[in-house]
Amino acid sequence: MTRPLSGNLVKSRQIGRPALPVAGSPGFNRQRPIGIYARPLRKPKPPRRPWLQFDSDGFFAFAVVATMLFGAAMFGTVSAVAIAATAVVYFMLRLPQLGEILAARALILVIPIFAVFSVLWSQYPVDTFKYSLEFALTVGIGLLLSAAPYPKAVLWGLFLAFASYVLAAVAFGQTVDVGNYGQTAFSGLTLGKNLMGDIAATGALLSLACVVAAIEDRRPFRVLAALAVTVLEMYVLLKARSAGALLGMVPAMLALIFSLALRPARLTMRLIATVFMSFAAAFMAVAYGSAVVQDSMTLFDKDPTLTGRTYLWQRAADFIAENPALGTGFNGFWVQGNPDAEGLWRFAGISDRMGFSFHNTLIELLVNIGWIGVCVFALVAIVCSVLLVRRVMMRPSLALCFWLSLLVYEFVRMPVEAIGTSPFSYGTVLLFAGLGVALPARRTAAARLAARRVSHYRMRLPRAVFQHSAPRPSRFSV
Repeated sequence: MTRPLSGNLVKSRQIGRPALPVAGSPGFNRQRPIGIYARPLRKPKPPRRPWLQFDSDGFFAFAVVATMLFGAAMFGTVSAVAIAATAVVYFMLRLPQLGEILAARALILVIPIFAVFSVLWSQYPVDTFKYSLEFALTVGIGLLLSAAPYPKAVLWGLFLAFASYVLAAVAFGQTVDVGNYGQTAFSGLTLGKNLMGDIAATGALLSLACVVAAIEDRRPFRVLAALAVTVLEMYVLLKARSAGALLGMVPAMLALIFSLALRPARLTMRLIATVFMSFAAAFMAVAYGSAVVQDSMTLFDKDPTLTGRTYLWQRAADFIAENPALGTGFNGFWVQGNPDAEGLWRFAGISDRMGFSFHNTLIELLVNIGWIGVCVFALVAIVCSVLLVRRVMMRPSLALCFWLSLLVYEFVRMPVEAIGTSPFSYGTVLLFAGLGVALPARRTAAARLAARRVSHYRMRLPRAVFQHSAPRPSRFSV
């Protein structure tokens, strides 16, 4: 026996139109639009994200680096106490994960341990002990930042620190005489134009990374802010007339752009392109490196001796010959009262008798910790660099691409500047943070759980470029 049709269906059949389900019929669904006047269904909204979210690692990255930037120019000893206190608080906050973080990066800890043990043969053991402990604390800050669960938060904290300093330097900065024809260069809040150039170059590299991070997270206001700061920092870099910072900035930017562009490619393509570009960069450095340096010296109106560096290197050769194996002890040369250091300060016109170096990382290390220390430092740097390149090839996140470009920037500048040897220096923190990123700990269950809670909402247009951009926790428990 057939079921009789309802009244509405009968009327629809009579006028020759397809029957539409109405309320009460079996095919009715309130979520389905009916008729031409029905409202379209709303698309699912992206997850609501707060405009600003507190992150402890990002906060301490800002606090420590900002104190180092402003303290070196304005506060002196007070800044050292503030940096040490902030570092201790940061270590106490990460105390439950401290063993896991440092155990995974035990290879890097060999460098500060060797610096501390150099007190046994130092010519000024008290100063060496003091500076080596400060250096170990600085390295520890960098290693903690490298293990942050959310690396983008660390990038934004560093960005705010450098942006704040550059804005203050532009507002209240000064210039110094440079060159052979009475020209001037912008030195910011300090008397060193090279330091100002290094700050501007590092900040510009950070700003570019934050521009990409803001695009990935769909934050248009942050994109505009980061772009504006990038333009300002590039302007300051040119006004500082620092040849070393500018020479390091160009390959670092190219490395950042190259690594970001390779993210959508397959692993085999990444490896082939990286090997090819590495050989090309090595060939360019060997074939045209000296010509580029000479042209840059001419562009910035500097004499062929690199503003007195060759004399410093000649004197350093004599000091190295006195104790080639172990050196004078970590930071045991630039000590007030050392006749050799006093003579070089007088030659360079350093009235405060502090804050000076041999402007070459290899020579600085040879004088302080000898060939044995140089071998330790070089071995750690090479191993970590290779492992970082491997991580970028396997999982090219934005943070890994940035740290790789930062290491390129620092390594290029090592022949003309002392990099990674100064305690309580932002350069030392960033260098060892970049090295520490290459040695992550094994991901724990808590870190995997945090990774599943991260939102994966992204922009659609640049999806091919930013498909690996979801923030991920680092490999330690959170």
